[in-house]
Amino acid sequence: MPLTSTNPIIVDGIEYPYYLVNLTIAPYDAPKGASVALRFTPYRMQGEQIVMQPDYSKVMAELDILQVADIDPAVEKAVEGIMSTLQQFIDDKGF
Repeated sequence: MPLTSTNPIIVDGIEYPYYLVNLTIAPYDAPKGASVALRFTPYRMQGEQIVMQPDYSKVMAELDILQVADIDPAVEKAVEGIMSTLQQFIDDKGF
C-alpha cells in the first residue's frame, strides 16, 4: 500500500505520486520525550522498478516530537497513530 502525496512533484514532465518513508524514533529525556527523524522520498513505479527522486525529499527532524505535538495537531495525530500502531505490533508479536 503506497503512501500517496497530496502534492506530487513533477520532474521532466513525469509525476512522482508516492513516498518512501524512513522513520527513526529515539528516546529523548526518557521516559517523557522522543526525538524523531522522518524523510519522505518521492517515487514512481516504472513496471516493477521503483524510481526515486531523493533530491526532492521532505525531511522533518525534531529533538522532542512530543513538545511539537503539543502545538501542532497534525503532528499530534501522527505521533499517536504511529506509537499506538507500534505498541499493538509489539503486543501482537510478544516482543
